[in-house]
Amino acid sequence: MVDELIAKLFDREVDRVLGPIPSEIRRTAEEFSVRGVLTSSMYIQAIFRLIVDGLREVVLKRVEIEKQVWNNQAKKPKEENGQALKEAITASVESVAPRFFGFVEEQCRRVRYQDLIPHMMQEFSASKTKFIADAHREIEIWIGLAAIEAEKPLVSPVHITYNLENYGIFQVGPQSQAIVVSGREHENQWIIEGLSQVREELAGLKELQAEQKSELIGAVETAIAEVNKGKPNPLTIGGIITAVGSATSVLANATKAYETIKLIAGRFGVTLP
Repeated sequence: MVDELIAKLFDREVDRVLGPIPSEIRRTAEEFSVRGVLTSSMYIQAIFRLIVDGLREVVLKRVEIEKQVWNNQAKKPKEENGQALKEAITASVESVAPRFFGFVEEQCRRVRYQDLIPHMMQEFSASKTKFIADAHREIEIWIGLAAIEAEKPLVSPVHITYNLENYGIFQVGPQSQAIVVSGREHENQWIIEGLSQVREELAGLKELQAEQKSELIGAVETAIAEVNKGKPNPLTIGGIITAVGSATSVLANATKAYETIKLIAGRFGVTLP
C-alpha cells in the first residue's frame, strides 16, 4: 500500500513537470526561428537544458515524497533502511528517464540533427547519474539527522505546580515533577485546578486549528462540570481524559498540558503513555 502511494505521488509530480514542456518547446522553437537558428545545435542544447532541469526537479521531489510518507507514519529511517531507499529512488528515476529524453530525441529528428542523439544520450545519462547520486546523499543526510535526533530526550523537563493547601510531592517520570494535594478532601478541587490549567494552555496553542482547539477546550470544560458535581463519573472523565491526552501527546508545545492530564488520568484508573 505504501509503495503504491509513493508511486502515485511520484507519477503526479512527473506529470506536473512534463505537462508544460511541449509549450515550452514551442516557445523556444519560435524564439530560435525568429533568430534564424532553429536548425542548429544551439537549439538542441536549449531543449536539452530544459529537459535536464525538469529531470533534476522530479528527482528532488522523489526524495521529498519518501520523507513525507515516513513522516506521516511517524517513522524515522535507520541505517539499515538506507540501501533499500536508494534503490527505490533509483528505480523510480530510471523508470521515467526515457519520457524526458524522448523530447530531446524528438527535437533532434525535427531539425535533422539525428547524429546528435547518441551524444545527447551520453550527456543525459551523465546528468541523470549525478542527480541520482545527489538523491542518495540526501538520503544519507536524512538518516544521519534522524539518528542524532533519536539521541535527544523525547520530553524536556516539566515542572507543574498547583497552589493548594495540604500538598505533597511525588515523581511522575524521570524528567517530570509535580506538586499535588494529598488530602482526599481536596481531590476534586485539585482536579478542577489541573483541568483549568490545561484549558488555558490549549487556548494559547497556536499550532491547533480553531475547530480542533474548540473541541478540546469543550471536552475539558465538560470534564470540569462533571467533577463539580461532587461525585464525577469515572467512565465519563476517563473517556474525556483519554481523548485530550491523545491529542496533546503529539503537540510539541503542549508537553505541560499533557503531563497534567496524565496526572489526572491516574486518579481515574486511566494510563497514558
